[in-house]
Amino acid sequence: MNVIFLSLSTALFYGLDPFFIKKGLFENHNPIVATIISLTVNLFFFFTLSIITSQFIHVGGGLIFFILAGLFAPGLGRIFSYKGIDKLGASISAPLQGTETLFSFLLAVIFLQEKISPPIVIGTGSIFLGIIILKRETERQQDGPDQWVRNKKYLWLPIISAGLYGTSVFLRKLGLNEIQSPILGAMTTSLTSWGLIILFLTKREIRRDFISMNKKAICFFLLSGGCTSLAWLSLFYALSIGKVVMVAPLQNSHPLFTVLLSSLFLRKVERVSYKTFIGAILIIGGISSLSMGD
Repeated sequence: MNVIFLSLSTALFYGLDPFFIKKGLFENHNPIVATIISLTVNLFFFFTLSIITSQFIHVGGGLIFFILAGLFAPGLGRIFSYKGIDKLGASISAPLQGTETLFSFLLAVIFLQEKISPPIVIGTGSIFLGIIILKRETERQQDGPDQWVRNKKYLWLPIISAGLYGTSVFLRKLGLNEIQSPILGAMTTSLTSWGLIILFLTKREIRRDFISMNKKAICFFLLSGGCTSLAWLSLFYALSIGKVVMVAPLQNSHPLFTVLLSSLFLRKVERVSYKTFIGAILIIGGISSLSMGD
């Protein structure tokens, strides 16, 4: 299959995830419940694939990296991400979530001694400029009459999530250097995250919200899990046939899909301004520049 098609498919599925989560949270206001359901879908999806492809029998020392990656994300990272979507809206949270590439690059520079090139400097500056614009946009909307008020203090939620995801991606790369099995790596990471997040069900209020979910919320959270599963699958196949410098800029355009979908279908839930678009484009451009500097 065409690498461009697979990369854009990854971006589309990643872009759909915050959209479905926002719709689901409107029905059931609990990001942890959303995380548990979406992770369960991911685990079932990759466990089935690992059995079909017989990759579940492959074991090795590299599995420890996938287990460590699962402790960071998608489990904990997805909770902060979904809380950010709930508090800030999908159009603000998604571009900030996309800064995970910045954290991956920082770890690569520090621990793998990769060189800092001009595209990396430009990309980093563009990302921070985009963050500043989104921060000011949340402050402006906080003073406005919009009933769906965004609070600037919640900007840290998607940024923390991005840090967790960026660290997780770095650890997955170390694991793939030891075990050439993306599906096994994805399943191990999903299993670790699922095992960690399922502990939240020991809390009475979480169990209550989980049991009291309506059908709409369940459908949206299941769709979210399906989208993230397909995004991972498309991304791994794209990387298997194409270069990172081509795949990364395309798949990291997913915040733009989220912003577009939010402006079209979430008008009653959140407001998307032209400054939000500018901030999102600056962050996406910065991520692309980082990828070209890799």
